[in-house]
Amino acid sequence: MTTPTRFPPNEPKTETSELEVPNTEMPRTALGDEAQGEAVVPSQSAAVVEPDPALSLESKSVESPRDMPPEAGEDVPPKPGTFRSIVELVHDLAIAVVICVLLITYVVQAFKVQGTSMSPELKDGERILVNKFMYHFSDIARGDVVVFWYPEDPELSFIKRIIALPGETVEIKSGDVFVDGVLIHESYVTSAHADRRSHPSQEIRPGHYFVLGDNRRGSNDSRSWGLVPERYIYGRAFVRIWPPSDVGLVQ
Repeated sequence: MTTPTRFPPNEPKTETSELEVPNTEMPRTALGDEAQGEAVVPSQSAAVVEPDPALSLESKSVESPRDMPPEAGEDVPPKPGTFRSIVELVHDLAIAVVICVLLITYVVQAFKVQGTSMSPELKDGERILVNKFMYHFSDIARGDVVVFWYPEDPELSFIKRIIALPGETVEIKSGDVFVDGVLIHESYVTSAHADRRSHPSQEIRPGHYFVLGDNRRGSNDSRSWGLVPERYIYGRAFVRIWPPSDVGLVQ
């Protein structure tokens, strides 16, 4: 009795297409790095084993359809892990979004500088990052460049430099700034941005700060509208992120 072979010997070979296997590895970061997929192809060197004619019909193994290669044109069902991989990816992206929202809300926020009151340190149109968390652990210091709500219109945000702290006395004489009677050194004010205006001696009450713009000739600051309440200060500008040529720390 002739034993049937697995494939007709004269049947023409058909090319098999690559089957993409969904990548089950997690993205390298939570910010959306694309995971690289892999492809598997049927081995071209695997030999086709002919059944042993000496074996009886009852001893011949019957191959499961799952062990057979798909016929040409047959739809290949998706791997069982595909849906789970998608769910895990969506889950990780959701976590990344939540982390970004928390960072923006409580830690760091980007701002665009409008105007020239802080020139030459900060110019109109530059982008900066403001640390909104640091003052929970450290005190506001003289020289800090801070972002705050404008006391006369809290819907507006201003950026200025801290000059005098609570309990200190500040006075400006012909453009020179004195704190508690001592002239402070202001390397951030250039001759092109200095002015010769004076401001009478003023004691800074508790919980308030005296602020000035580095461009003394073109700044609307504490000389005009008074002190900034501490509760209005919501962060310190610490790094410039735009334009690329000027990326660096805010001094």
